Amino acid sequence: MYKPGELLERLIPLDEDELIYKELFFAKQNKDTYEEFLRKHEDFRNNELLLVENTTAFSFCLKEENILLFDNLESNICVLKHKRYSPMRGHSHTFFEMIYVLKGSCDNIIEGTPIRLNEGDICIMSSDVTHAMSVFDDSLIINILIKKTTFKETFFKLLKDDNILSTFFTRILYTNNASNYILFHTKGDIRLHTLLEYLIWDGIFEDHKNNSDLREYLLLASFHYMLENHVDNIELPKTVDTNIPNIVQILRYIKENYKTIKLGDLARHFNYAPNYISNLIKSTTGYTFSEILIETKLRNACKFLRDTSLPVHEIAHMVGYDSNEHFHRVFKKYTGYTPNEYRTM
Repeated sequence: MYKPGELLERLIPLDEDELIYKELFFAKQNKDTYEEFLRKHEDFRNNELLLVENTTAFSFCLKEENILLFDNLESNICVLKHKRYSPMRGHSHTFFEMIYVLKGSCDNIIEGTPIRLNEGDICIMSSDVTHAMSVFDDSLIINILIKKTTFKETFFKLLKDDNILSTFFTRILYTNNASNYILFHTKGDIRLHTLLEYLIWDGIFEDHKNNSDLREYLLLASFHYMLENHVDNIELPKTVDTNIPNIVQILRYIKENYKTIKLGDLARHFNYAPNYISNLIKSTTGYTFSEILIETKLRNACKFLRDTSLPVHEIAHMVGYDSNEHFHRVFKKYTGYTPNEYRTM
């Protein structure tokens, strides 16, 4: 059973591979020491993976079906410690990858753009993104590999009741953008760190076959916590509109004030012109302000209809409709049912 603090004790020492990588890393800095290294490790001379020069250019693609950890362990999630001092090679993969900086820092070059990851940072990368990791010190970087189907089921399961954020993150991670990633800055968050420690421990040191469900629950809990507590502290690709970070705050503000919010109120709150904020919302979410507002009102109305016995006219007022007749018309138009029909389904 895992004990807090034990993870670092187990991961900090260099393993056998890392010791060789480190020796090779420093040997390459001098021709004589490099030749001495090759004489000492004669079997390395023909190992292209070890002797390759550091490069961020695309070298290979890792596929789910070719990852032994996915196949042999019958697992949807693989947790690995990034091999320190290993050669930096540009690559892509057909699965999602979550990089967590457990200790120290590293450089992650995504599609040629260097991104500095510091302790506590979590970078979620979509599939088919070319990147290369640079870890040439004693930092501890954790790679969490997640099958596409599992990522969709876990990450977006959390957003199914919040279609605004779901649409936003879907567009970032699934659109045809070469730099599809989201970076969460979470340094100092002990609760999230503890959750991830348990996930890492289970993924690296426990019986993988027996604990696959536990890893998925821990990942789900971590995603949930990140979305609840760090969604305002994200960093997104520069290829995305520079105003994107504000859209998260805008969507949250709509969610919190949906009963009475008007476009003019929203624009004034964020110091934008109404036309500008309207276009920003449409371009980043794919929905207009009015569509988001109606969707939010009806989603909450559906919840009240399912979970309470309140009269329909009270629910209509609770979600921001002054007219019961107007509420009925809108509800029927968008759901295909009257409120009473929906309640009895």
